[in-house]
Amino acid sequence: MKCPYCDNPLPPDAANCACCGAPTGVAPRTETSSGAAASDNVTEELQKLREEREKLRQLREEMEEEEYDDQEEYDDEYDGEDESEGPSEFGKFLHVAGWILIVVGIADFAGMFLGYDFTGYPWTPIAFGVVGEILINLDL
Repeated sequence: MKCPYCDNPLPPDAANCACCGAPTGVAPRTETSSGAAASDNVTEELQKLREEREKLRQLREEMEEEEYDDQEEYDDEYDGEDESEGPSEFGKFLHVAGWILIVVGIADFAGMFLGYDFTGYPWTPIAFGVVGEILINLDL
């Protein structure tokens, strides 16, 4: 028996061809003068491939139907409300940063009356308060 890939002789007890590694169970190439035997083999293989293709098509259609059914169930359960569990970690950080800015703004405002000033500008307590309020009210 010869290897169908490299035409080297295959030992009967070996699992694979020594030179190319092809399994010994692969059917060897048949050389016929009329080509009728090869044509029959090709026709049988083609019929098997068509049957497998039809099975795969049916499986794909079944899977698409199941996905569609799952989507309908999800749409029925979803009532349109936001199902998030609260603000994200970044949203929590911005909330805390907003409160810190408001406290800094209050401290800067109090500094006008107590004789100290963080920035040296009279409008910075208002800026701290506005930016802090914006950060607190962001819904992230």
